[in-house]
Amino acid sequence: MSRGGLALKLGKYISFIGSLIVILITAMSVSADTIGEQSSAISTETSTESRVDRDKINEESKNNSQTTSQITSNGSLNSVDNVANDTDNNLNNINSKTEIKNIKEMVTTEKKAAVINKPKAPAEEVKNGWYSIQNDWYYYKNNSMQKGWLQGGNDWYYFDPQSGRMQKEWLQGGNDWYYFNSVSGRMQKNWLQGGNDWYYFNSTSGHMWRKWLQGGNDWYYFDSTSGRMKKNWLQGGNDWYYFNPVNGHMWRKWLQGGNDWYYLNPISGHMQKGWLQGINTWYYFNYYNGKMYSNAFFNDGGQTYFATFSGNVHSPKYISQWIPVRAPEGCTIASVAMLMSIKGEKIPNMYAAYANLPQSGNVFTGVGFTTIIPAADLVTYVHRYSNDIINISGSSISTLVNYIQNGHPVLYYGWSGYESRYWNRNHAKVIVGYKNGNFHVYDPCYNYQWDPAGTSGGGRYDRGADKWISWGDLASEYNGSGAVTIV
Repeated sequence: MSRGGLALKLGKYISFIGSLIVILITAMSVSADTIGEQSSAISTETSTESRVDRDKINEESKNNSQTTSQITSNGSLNSVDNVANDTDNNLNNINSKTEIKNIKEMVTTEKKAAVINKPKAPAEEVKNGWYSIQNDWYYYKNNSMQKGWLQGGNDWYYFDPQSGRMQKEWLQGGNDWYYFNSVSGRMQKNWLQGGNDWYYFNSTSGHMWRKWLQGGNDWYYFDSTSGRMKKNWLQGGNDWYYFNPVNGHMWRKWLQGGNDWYYLNPISGHMQKGWLQGINTWYYFNYYNGKMYSNAFFNDGGQTYFATFSGNVHSPKYISQWIPVRAPEGCTIASVAMLMSIKGEKIPNMYAAYANLPQSGNVFTGVGFTTIIPAADLVTYVHRYSNDIINISGSSISTLVNYIQNGHPVLYYGWSGYESRYWNRNHAKVIVGYKNGNFHVYDPCYNYQWDPAGTSGGGRYDRGADKWISWGDLASEYNGSGAVTIV
């Protein structure tokens, strides 16, 4: 081969080496664009492999150069032809499909490695549990925001159905009210103090109590609207109740309010009205305000009564002018004794009272008797026993009714069953009650209270010891000439 041909083949060989370098650089650029910073290690590896290939090629080129030098020095054209042929063979080998395939596989492997090692985006946080956001609390479960009711152990919480914000303080649910702790948000159970008021919440469901509640042996009442624990007085239907102003316990015993006394039933707690039986006594409470009658006259069911300062109630007692002391003309003293009995008072010595009565004749035998003592003189005489006896002579029957309806029994002058002439009203009786136009009369001219009509003289006015008479019957014998009462 001529020198020109050899030079041509060497040029082709060098040109191929340059093309190979361009291909490797291009592959490296593609890898860099694909994998970014993470592919630097791969590029370095590729560069190293490329450098190895170039070194190999340069080594071969060096050998070829040495061969060329040998050819030049030896002047052997055959040797040059041999080298040229070897070079063509090497070029053919490099350009073979196998070498190109290897290069492609290397580039593909590098790309795959770049894709595999590509950094992943950080995973989104999965929310679970409590989260505080701008001073409000929220609850998440598997990234889902809690709304409505949530049970946590023995506690309950509520979250707004729109915003999911944890509820604090008051919440209305239908017709019920609930309260949630202003800090923890826990649903309130049992007792809650709010200012000066107390509330109670069902220990299971948590709804606010608005009715009667029994706690141990005590009872409480919570307002049907506000739910506040009741203190002091409460009206329930026709009844009244009282609740301790400090702890709210329903009162079930005696209660003093100012100068007045009340009684609250020991079982039901309702305020006592009317009659109450105590130990060996009776008490009476106003039907409207429940106040116990004290040091006062009153009328109940048409009967006259008096309540002492301690509330003990007395009614007029029947006293006979025949027993235990027989005093046929002593009706005025026996009648005054009945007036005094309404206050629980007594004439200490009935015999002496009869014997000293400033009246004509003998009260025991009737010798010299003409008429009973005038009402004014009688009042003066009995003041030695009671200053509460007053003279109301001249009063109309209507006035007498007014006294009786206010609880004051009335002594009046009329006739007895022994009367036959009906000139002077020589007999004293006591009206102890009035109802529907009728008068309840005690007549002392009998031995016992249960003695019937016809057992004392047999006359017109022998009506019995304890008798209800009509207005007309009273008017037939009372003319205002004598009337006495007690105040």
